[in-house]
Amino acid sequence: MTKTLVTQKYLLSKKKGIQHIQIPDLATIIHVGEQCGCLYFWAIMDPTNKIIERDFEVIETNETFEMDMSTKYIGIILTDHNMRSFHVIERCKKL
Repeated sequence: MTKTLVTQKYLLSKKKGIQHIQIPDLATIIHVGEQCGCLYFWAIMDPTNKIIERDFEVIETNETFEMDMSTKYIGIILTDHNMRSFHVIERCKKL
């Protein structure tokens, strides 16, 4: 059985703090990157799945941050001709 999926991109802020993003359940993040000076992540998803809230944080290199077993590292985004780097993490909900 095949399923029709779609890729979508989601804007991330460079500001410190948790970002609550509405996204279909079971979406898989496939890439993080910069486009036209903005930070994004791309995900593959079934757009008919229930919408849930997932929590992300963007941390610039050399910034301190908290990490525990519910924290998932997503990837790095290089900006400004590779002079700055931002790390994207997901704060998974604790059950």
